[in-house]
Formats: sequence, structure tokens, C-alpha cells
Amino acid sequence: MRFPTVVDQIAARIPSSKYSYVIGLLHDLYDARDSLGFVLLDREGISRLVAATPIHSKEQTPYIPPRIWAYQVTRLRSFLDDFLEHRQQIEECFGFAWEAYAHNFGSHSSAFTKK
Repeated sequence: MRFPTVVDQIAARIPSSKYSYVIGLLHDLYDARDSLGFVLLDREGISRLVAATPIHSKEQTPYIPPRIWAYQVTRLRSFLDDFLEHRQQIEECFGFAWEAYAHNFGSHSSAFTKK
């Protein structure tokens, strides 16, 4: 922390895949400073490192591979078929739970306000 130029140089060398890990580790080392007996980087130094680290942003593309899209459509169709097959039972279960809340809490509105 006594050599801010070194902190700036280190910032440029941290791989983007390890950035979060390194910053977390530095925070942990700072929190353990009394036990360790030294401080590698204080809060100001960690902030300086964060500010000096180049942002490695990756642009997210909207592309979904066909095999994943087909799988998702198949799973959704399966879910909808199951729901339609058991719609009456699901509605009855919801009605039972709704009335159980009202019975146990005194009313529907108090079921969501009481702890």
C-alpha cells in the first residue's frame, strides 16, 4: 500500500477470470490484519486497485443454440401438458391452501401481514 504505482501495475496484470477472487482475497487479508500483523493493502489501496483495473466486459449475445432451444421447447410442452392434465387438482390444492391460511390467521389479509 506504500507503493501506489505498483498497485496500478498489478491491476493491469490481474486476469479478468480471477479479478473477483483477488479482490475478495484482499478484503479477507485486510479483515485479518490484526491476526496477521501486517496489511498488504488497506481499504484505500483496494479501492485504488479496483479503480485501476481495466474493465473486461464481454458482450452477451442473444444467440441460443438450436439444441438448447429445442430442449427448452420440449420441456415447456411437457410442463404445459402436465399442468393441463392435473389442472383440476392444482386448482383444488390452491383453494385448500388459500382457505387454510384464512382459517389459521383469521382472514386472508392478516395471513400476509402477521408474522
